[in-house]
Amino acid sequence: MPTYICLMSFTSAGIQRIKDHPKRRHEARQAAEAMGLKAHHTYLTLGPHDLTVILEAPNDEAAATFALASSMRGKISTLTMRAFDEGEADKLIGGLP
Repeated sequence: MPTYICLMSFTSAGIQRIKDHPKRRHEARQAAEAMGLKAHHTYLTLGPHDLTVILEAPNDEAAATFALASSMRGKISTLTMRAFDEGEADKLIGGLP
């Protein structure tokens, strides 16, 4: 399955309820699995984004649905990027004219 990197930032509502984050993370992981995604790692990060999630999804549509559903809860905003591993990148580069 393709890999995606989700950069997430807490909204004001999310940071006000930060102590609920472990529970929300668990619920998000369950929601991802119910959608056919696999959340591999969730990192609390420093910098412009508060969380980084590494996940696999069957396709772009599934990843986008997860990002939208996660944002709908009002605790985070998301930026989701498709990530190509070394083998996928080498195949893309090898196919260049």
